[in-house]
Amino acid sequence: MNEAQLEEDRQRSKERTKCKIAITALKGPLEMLKRFAASTVQTDKRLQEQTCKVSRWLTACEKLVKQKLSREGQSEYWEVADRIDKFLPEEGMPTEPMIRRIVELYMAGLFLEWGVWATCKRYSKAQEWVYLDMTATTLGNILMDLFPGLDIGGTAIYMQIHGYKWDMTDASEPQKLKAVA
Repeated sequence: MNEAQLEEDRQRSKERTKCKIAITALKGPLEMLKRFAASTVQTDKRLQEQTCKVSRWLTACEKLVKQKLSREGQSEYWEVADRIDKFLPEEGMPTEPMIRRIVELYMAGLFLEWGVWATCKRYSKAQEWVYLDMTATTLGNILMDLFPGLDIGGTAIYMQIHGYKWDMTDASEPQKLKAVA
């Protein structure tokens, strides 16, 4: 195998890792949202319908990246998964804060999916990713209608996943990045 082929394989592996991270980051909160939408009578019908659509396209995209991750990819995947786990709702958490946290996690996952869309052309050009992007973004808009401002919490989670502390003391001002030591 020549150097160009090796570099192509490395790049494909990096993209596959980013895709799997984004899928996982969306899938967990989506499953929690589906349970919430199914169990709440006053839930907006759009929420129920859209969670099903996103779930369908997540499953289709998982099939595109089913190949095993490289050792480096597995390491990166688990590192990000550990960072995300710190934000999962705690058992016994009251319903309203729990739903807020789930929506924030969904928004962080959506931002990761947008990262795939922007940087992983081998995968994001597939029709499955196009539909995932459209349906996931539509669900994000529905959630922002139902829970205004939670994209800010999602941004904070997203930035912390990438190793930054996000200052949320005044959401009306532009956010400032602080490197985490």
